[in-house]
Amino acid sequence: MSVLLGPKGSYTVQAGRFRHRVTLQAKTVGRDSTGGLTESWTNFAKNVPAAIDAVTGREGLNAQQVTSTVTTEISIRWRPDVEPTMRVLHRSVIYNIEGVIPDNQTGRKTITLLCVQRNADGFRDG
Repeated sequence: MSVLLGPKGSYTVQAGRFRHRVTLQAKTVGRDSTGGLTESWTNFAKNVPAAIDAVTGREGLNAQQVTSTVTTEISIRWRPDVEPTMRVLHRSVIYNIEGVIPDNQTGRKTITLLCVQRNADGFRDG
């Protein structure tokens, strides 16, 4: 399904649609003083205009605990360097990127990031 981004049926990117500001973060792996591996997140791109739309939410029972999952689509202007191993920070909410979908119909004007809101403990599921 095609989503018109601009006025009067055009495929131009309408600035008002990207009213949120997000930070893209990339995982970096380093070594600590004992030689062990440490993982941390560094800011890859700050103040990126984005459109954030919650798609689905569900609750389930996992290891005898109630868990909830919120799936969100975050659209940003097209950039070639976004990978599914990254995450998105918006205000105090962190979203794990599960997939990067380029929008070929609009000629590389936007990409959609399929994200899952991070669990309270900070780790990915699976």
